[in-house]
Amino acid sequence: MSAAASNGHVEVVRYLLENRIGLDSLRALDEAVKKGHVEIVELLCAHGFNFIAGSTAIEDAVKNDRLDTIQVLCESGIDGAVELGFWHAVKLGKIAIVKFLYELDPKRCVSDADDGNNMARIAAEKGYLDIIKFFNECGDSSIFFDSGILHCAAVHGHLDIVKYLLENHDEFYYPVTLEHALREGHHHVVAYMRASSDKQHPTSC
Repeated sequence: MSAAASNGHVEVVRYLLENRIGLDSLRALDEAVKKGHVEIVELLCAHGFNFIAGSTAIEDAVKNDRLDTIQVLCESGIDGAVELGFWHAVKLGKIAIVKFLYELDPKRCVSDADDGNNMARIAAEKGYLDIIKFFNECGDSSIFFDSGILHCAAVHGHLDIVKYLLENHDEFYYPVTLEHALREGHHHVVAYMRASSDKQHPTSC
């Protein structure tokens, strides 16, 4: 079953399922997901395969933009599909998958503010402005954002994210972030943050 699923042999998989052969395979669904054989994924899920042995299969699906495969897994109730899919989509900067999963089940994507902060920090650290913007537009931005988000963006030199955050969350400005950004050599970020601070807190004559 696992070999047939991995190699995309739809009719062989169908035959095996109809004759109840290989129903105890632990790798068949993983292999079909990893290789992007969505028709086989649908067949296996419809016949009760509801277990992903590891996170690498879902990671591969996200990495290769296989939204159709991820959609089948989520709609079939595969344990961890939403949570792992969202985590990998944020980490890999896959905005379309991030949006799809969050709109499908926001509570499973982000269980609490700590979880949301971690997701946003990953996006800020890696420079994914589109994901940062999406998080900011999701409603209660406190679920995702705290001062650590600005810090992550600044110390990794992502000026576009720093600008966006300061334009939308001026309360995130902290001097320690300037120190760390300067230490990392991101002078353009430091210059912008200092100019932004001067505008927010002008010196009175």
